[in-house]
Amino acid sequence: MFRAPTASGYHHGMRTLGSLGLCAALALLPSCSSPPGDASDTGTSDAGRLDSGGAACTTDAQCDDGIFCDGTETCSAGHCATMPRVCDDGVACTLDTCNESMQRCLARAPDVDGDGFGDASCIDARGVPLGVDCDDHQPASFPGNMEVCDLADLDEDCDPRTYGARDGDGDGEPDARCCNVAADGTRNCGTDCDDARSSVSPSASEVCDGHDNDCDLLVDEGVTMTFLRDADHDGHGNPADARTDLCGPTAEYPTPVGDDCDDTNAQRYPGAREVCNAMDDDCSSGGGAAPEEDADGDHHTSATYTGCESTPSTFPRDDCNDHNASFHPGAPPLHEPYCPTGVSCLVGTRWTCGARNAGATTCAAEIAAGGSPTWDYDCSGAAERDTPPVDTRCSAACGATTGCGACVAFAPGTGLPVCETPVPTGTEFLATASTAACGALVTYTRCGGGTCATTCTSSTVMLPLACR
Repeated sequence: MFRAPTASGYHHGMRTLGSLGLCAALALLPSCSSPPGDASDTGTSDAGRLDSGGAACTTDAQCDDGIFCDGTETCSAGHCATMPRVCDDGVACTLDTCNESMQRCLARAPDVDGDGFGDASCIDARGVPLGVDCDDHQPASFPGNMEVCDLADLDEDCDPRTYGARDGDGDGEPDARCCNVAADGTRNCGTDCDDARSSVSPSASEVCDGHDNDCDLLVDEGVTMTFLRDADHDGHGNPADARTDLCGPTAEYPTPVGDDCDDTNAQRYPGAREVCNAMDDDCSSGGGAAPEEDADGDHHTSATYTGCESTPSTFPRDDCNDHNASFHPGAPPLHEPYCPTGVSCLVGTRWTCGARNAGATTCAAEIAAGGSPTWDYDCSGAAERDTPPVDTRCSAACGATTGCGACVAFAPGTGLPVCETPVPTGTEFLATASTAACGALVTYTRCGGGTCATTCTSSTVMLPLACR
């Protein structure tokens, strides 16, 4: 609070002032002199203290000078006395004055910057601001002033909701560099993140150009494409190789297609012409030979397959069963048939086909399924019985011509060894001639091991007649 002096500034009543004024007017009259007790008037105010010793009086009305702000005059002990009026609202920040025309004390907020608006931070005892100036140290800030966009975020109109309507590119969105800061620190700014480009604003669509077109702090979001390296330059990248998001192809990342099964061979990619070459040219199986080209891996393509084109040095298209590697031209004879309906089982002295029964693993648990065993392993079109030499035994060593430890075959029907034809250990020969059907049990001789100058061992086994 700041107490302003009362209107008169003197310690006695206006009657004394009137007497002095009269003496000034009639200075030549010797009878005009200061009233008793008036000689001590210095023109200062003793606020809050009764000032007595004024003009002689008998009633208060004789002392009242009619000036409100001068204080209250009363007749005390035969002389006029004045109680100065003190204006103080009890609020430290206010300027307190006395208004004579209103005959009351007034309090107002200070105006430090002199812009004609009191400081809004000065509040009364009820918490009500006594001023409206949001920054009483900045003469450019006051209610009603024009808000402009400035780098200092100055609130010219004392309204944090405004920040200056600058739109340099004319796209209808105010510049994001125009801001105001509220009392709680919240920044209220324009929305155009690039006020020099009309194609950039919160309402714009994002395009792939390396800029934040829609002002969401993200660049090229949702509009890029993923590109991969392409080592063999066939337009198809390795899906397991490095990749990056770009607006378009580059020399390092030229293709958006990542489905190459072999990025080292430009002839292999999805959509390539399939060739019977033991490779998956069109990447239909993810690499290696295409399953449809050689499903069983015996290097023979199905005779009925038309998915690849024959080229020199590729698989022959002659496989009669591309689901079993034991079936192909030139295949050796086998003791067991192929069963397309399940598994092959030896029932008595004959082979038959059975179906797997609840996970059983032995033929005893198989159920006949009526399937026909297939013995045409060499794809000749007929099941041919195996016809190995009949009159064969494991012979004594023939000397150095056969090599140490080798069993040799006898010439059929002669009993003479064919020393120049070593027979590997484990080779099987029919013990006697047989006309049994494929799969019938017959006696085989199986040669064992031996050393030089000793007789090779042999054993007799009952096996189904091997067929082609």
